[in-house]
Amino acid sequence: MSGAEAPAGRFEYDGLIVDLDGVVWLGGVPIDGAAHAIGVLRSRGVRIVFVTNDPQGSRQEFATRLTAIGVPVTAADVVTSAAATARFMASRRQVFPRGALVVGGPALRAEIERAGLRIVAPSDTRAVDVVVVGGDDGFDYGQLVAATRAVRGGAALYATGRDAVFPTEEGPLPATGAILASIEVAAGTQATVIGKPEPLIFQIARDVLDGCRHVAVVGDHLVSDIAGAKRAGLDAILVLTGTATVDELERAVTKPDLVIPSIAALVSNEPRAATGPDAKDEEAIVGIKRASPEDASGLVSTYEWLFTPPGSRPPTWDPDRAAGALVRAATSEASTVLVAREDERVVGMCTVYLDIESVRFGRRAWVEDLMVDPKRRSRGIGKRLLDAAKSWARDRGATHLELDSAEARVDAHRFYEREGPSTRSICFGWEL
Repeated sequence: MSGAEAPAGRFEYDGLIVDLDGVVWLGGVPIDGAAHAIGVLRSRGVRIVFVTNDPQGSRQEFATRLTAIGVPVTAADVVTSAAATARFMASRRQVFPRGALVVGGPALRAEIERAGLRIVAPSDTRAVDVVVVGGDDGFDYGQLVAATRAVRGGAALYATGRDAVFPTEEGPLPATGAILASIEVAAGTQATVIGKPEPLIFQIARDVLDGCRHVAVVGDHLVSDIAGAKRAGLDAILVLTGTATVDELERAVTKPDLVIPSIAALVSNEPRAATGPDAKDEEAIVGIKRASPEDASGLVSTYEWLFTPPGSRPPTWDPDRAAGALVRAATSEASTVLVAREDERVVGMCTVYLDIESVRFGRRAWVEDLMVDPKRRSRGIGKRLLDAAKSWARDRGATHLELDSAEARVDAHRFYEREGPSTRSICFGWEL
């Protein structure tokens, strides 16, 4: 399917290899319409396998996260760069009898151990046949020293990927490629990469879709996903919800077969190719991202959607104080401000806060001031904001999410009534 061959309403693929970060979610926040689109595609008989260059989570962890946002899958439906690297190592474990030094997180270590290789401690680099590198937010100078000594001592160097960064709602953050570059420079050699854009990981994913005749890769990265798909002999569909931009697309050496605003466009009533800066899906896409401190002053007016009647301001309402509170919520590690936008227009918002750890219920989080533009209600925006809040809280260790509504409790809280509360509410909660 090329950009010039994408007639409205027709979908040619019976199998899709779908990237996660930048396609399904962005920094843990579900991308608007992604879960729904995947469900519709599956109902039409399209088989889907999810592939990620993120080596820090296990296949089961990714399957659990997908299921939690409405995409029910098992670990067998997920291929991680760590799992692909381990599969390759398993085929060569006789070449590495002494063991492997793993520069990466627990998920990568577990995959390498399951492949039958012995994990060697960084203090014993003389007993290393291979160094395996994967993204790890705990990477430090000691690991760099150990990897350098092992490779300069004769160990082979492999990596799960070469992505320099991965997309988040706050912008790109360092990924496996950034760590690998420091080791390659210090060790004086280039690594063999197993993850995207190398063909092996795509072949492993293609094997999961055995029986599918026409398979495409859906991704947000022009090199890892698009060029990688082409190297593997597969069609490539680029979404613009992650790393790639239209300007980068115009300069790209390897072009995708189809460009769409988001994966949701694959199931819109009239999907069409988007190959230039003026290309746009027929319907506006509502996206949810975390607000920056600079957004605060422009978001204060949305609180009028909560006032009764809409637009009226309580006597105690202070926009400057509210803007300051939004700045604090957006900058604190224990809170966030989630904003729903349709094109550039704000159509919904909420704040989420981590609470203390409860003895009975574990770590809880609270949603405050969940609001939707009165003109945009009954379109599922509130649900998507709530789902994004659940995902943010879950990723930070919360086990429950709570929300207070401004209504009187119906249960018998006579003690509270005797204490003369100034406000009354009903609390809703969700297990995460």
